[in-house]
Amino acid sequence: MPTSAPRSWLRISLVVALVYVIVGLVTIALARVAPGRGLLFAIRLASWTVSAIVFVVHIAHESRFRAPAATTAVHAAAAVAIATETLALIATLRLALAGSVRPAMIAALVVWPLLTGVVSFLVAWALAIILGRVYASAPDMAA
Repeated sequence: MPTSAPRSWLRISLVVALVYVIVGLVTIALARVAPGRGLLFAIRLASWTVSAIVFVVHIAHESRFRAPAATTAVHAAAAVAIATETLALIATLRLALAGSVRPAMIAALVVWPLLTGVVSFLVAWALAIILGRVYASAPDMAA
């Protein structure tokens, strides 16, 4: 039985989305000044790693309170979709200010959050099922 209030999960998802956006913006800034492909790869790998850790921690947090796996997955996917929508919007606005908006960028405002949201939902659902079983077998961890 989930113990978090609706506002609580939304607040947490918004904070997680903000972390994803910050990671994305820092990655973009660092990638612009990376002197070579090796460092660029390392920057992107670090970004993916940080994002994956945030994703798993978010799911583990919700699973700890015995939220249903599908609910946990929706909350995690919402954070990912909000972050990708924000990053797509920032990129589109940046291009608009430069006078070079392309139709693909407009499409990205819909497609990018949808794709990342669906994929993250499926991954989060599977992970929430696994973590739910782990937490169910260790009752002291839920306190």
